Amino acid sequence: MCSIIKTQPLSIKICHLHYTSLQIFNHLRMPGFQTEDTPEPKNNNKRRNIIVFFSAAVLLSAAVAVTCSVLRANRQGEITNGSSPTKIFSTEDQTDSSVNTPGPILPSETIVSPLEVPRLRSQVPTDYPTVSLIDDLNKKRESQLELESGVPSAYPTLLLMDPDEEEESQLEIQAQVPCVHRSFSKCSQDISDIIEVHDFNNTEATIFDGPITDFLVAKRPTAVTSQNNGCAKNEAYWKFVLETDKYPWETSWELMKGSETIAFGPPEGRNYARRTKYIGRMCLESGQYTLKMKDQGNDGICCKWGQGSYSASVDGNTVCQSDGSNFTAKNYRFGVNAPSSEKCFTKSTYEAIDNDIAKIKNDIGNAKTRSHFLGGIVRLAAHDFMDFNPDKPNPMGPDGCFDGGHAINNGLEKIWCPACNLALLYQEKYSHISRADFWVASANAVIRQTSVGNALDMKDTFLWGRKDADSCNIPSGDRLPTAAGCDETEEVFLRRMKLEWRDAVALMGAHTLGRGDFSGHSGTWVNSHIEAQIFDNKYYDELFNSVWWPIKMGQPTQDWVTGRDDSLMLNTDICLVYDIEDKIHGGVQCCTKTNDECRNQESRKHKCPMYSRMNSRFEAMEAAEEMLGGSHPHNTNIPFYNAFEEAWRKATTVGQDNLSPLGHGCDS
Repeated sequence: MCSIIKTQPLSIKICHLHYTSLQIFNHLRMPGFQTEDTPEPKNNNKRRNIIVFFSAAVLLSAAVAVTCSVLRANRQGEITNGSSPTKIFSTEDQTDSSVNTPGPILPSETIVSPLEVPRLRSQVPTDYPTVSLIDDLNKKRESQLELESGVPSAYPTLLLMDPDEEEESQLEIQAQVPCVHRSFSKCSQDISDIIEVHDFNNTEATIFDGPITDFLVAKRPTAVTSQNNGCAKNEAYWKFVLETDKYPWETSWELMKGSETIAFGPPEGRNYARRTKYIGRMCLESGQYTLKMKDQGNDGICCKWGQGSYSASVDGNTVCQSDGSNFTAKNYRFGVNAPSSEKCFTKSTYEAIDNDIAKIKNDIGNAKTRSHFLGGIVRLAAHDFMDFNPDKPNPMGPDGCFDGGHAINNGLEKIWCPACNLALLYQEKYSHISRADFWVASANAVIRQTSVGNALDMKDTFLWGRKDADSCNIPSGDRLPTAAGCDETEEVFLRRMKLEWRDAVALMGAHTLGRGDFSGHSGTWVNSHIEAQIFDNKYYDELFNSVWWPIKMGQPTQDWVTGRDDSLMLNTDICLVYDIEDKIHGGVQCCTKTNDECRNQESRKHKCPMYSRMNSRFEAMEAAEEMLGGSHPHNTNIPFYNAFEEAWRKATTVGQDNLSPLGHGCDS
């Protein structure tokens, strides 16, 4: 009996058994059996026994049917509590289901994740025999059809399967129509005559071709565009692509500018369709934006419940992209710099960058942090041009890229990152120029502001027009000079970049700014963090007149110290004046001065010699003496400033053609 009735819902089974028991009972009361109007025959006990027997059989059948139903329900994960749950479906304003296949929307208090309830159950009402389960189920309306649990036994009960159920990929009949109802001419009616079947195994996303307002709601409707180039000259083009999974009613998003909502989706009272790709385009003004992605199921939109994804770009540059992880909410912050009518780099642009760098600098209260910020900007521009190698297929040089994955660039991730002040400034106001131009101009601003009396203003020698690389994923860190010694300095500056020793020594003077916190090194090249915010020739003064000895000999992190807290010189610094190559390679410690100020007993035994005139690096030592500007104490920065400006111009334009000087306007 279980095999016959186990596919029927509980209400149908009970009604069926009740109907059968009534037929049996009436049959027992047919002529030939005892009634109130006839005398009791002699075989009354036999007839009573027959009645009792059939009644017991009916009750036993009912018990078996109930037991089988419970077991069937438990196996399928049903939660019935005595009746089928009530479900609400909209029946108004039905749309063409051949275009989109939206998922059912539940009342807000009953929205559940597919992880929590594997199936949603619904039943067909007697007065609505042709319901389509995919007809506009994503719309909330005031007038809705409530499907009660008490369905006549003549109608089939349907199970809305979980889209990921492996056993069944369609809406299938869970019970056949009973033969006991006289209004039906046949016992088994094809379900396709009543319910539209939806195939959940189709994995290809549908491209949404409906009105854009079904995807996003914009506070300023005129900002929505259907063209890639439909924005005004003072606006940036924002493109947002969302591909839904099998549970799109869990997905929503919001685009904000500061605390103001600019756009959101889906529209209120609606949900997105299953496995559908939506594409929205808007024109955004300059400013800082945040895209907030939300998932009510706490499991993201990929990949267990379908291959959902999302991405957003500004003028073709990706600002956020899904990664397939689970999430409840994710925020993506990005800046928009609406392109101005000026596509050139003018003097006013250069001066505006200088002013903005000053604002960021002045907002940093901690001296150590401020010195790191200032030195970091100059280091960022320098590490961009020092990877130049004309012997390689891709010579690189100043191309707006640095190898963030290489240890030699450690610390720069705090200067240039999506949330870093310098990068945000570029995105908000200056993205119409190249990163390479912006980095050099920012470094020039730092040098001018920190030079004594703002004397080193390199605006007149600044050239613009550098081209950013199409991709910064090409490793370049191995091309930069390490701290091992002057062989590295000579290879990068003299051989590859075709500079002179005077240029190399002047560029090394930039170490006077900031800190050497990278690759295991730590400290400042000058006395304090206050001095590390001044661009002067103090670096050379320290090199000649302080007492230096090595620590961690033979290790990649070998440094030179003076005994002063937080002091630092690298092999590449000391070797500009002192001939230490043989001693380093031979493991012999030495001190730049062997007086009592040399606190290392072993180093005091050997004095680090200066270069003789016969040495090829004697020119480097002479250049360092020139940068001092006179005898100790130094009395002028002019020689250093003049040499640095010349060397900086050469280095920042290496490998570049067709660069232009600053003009007053684009036609200058």
